[in-house]
Amino acid sequence: MLMAGAFYIRKGSTTGRATRHEIATMLQQYGMLSFENVPCRSSRLEDLDEDMIKMHMEHL
Repeated sequence: MLMAGAFYIRKGSTTGRATRHEIATMLQQYGMLSFENVPCRSSRLEDLDEDMIKMHMEHL
């Protein structure tokens, strides 16, 4: 990462700016990011399955 706040990736003999997908892939590969830790900003409480939550809590 350079001072411009961009991530760069080496491809063969060239270096270019990494895409969001490439950055996310690298973070996942190195265990720095997983879907369990990423908030789903568009979710609502109504999206939760209360029965499934209760079943999970009973098995803890």
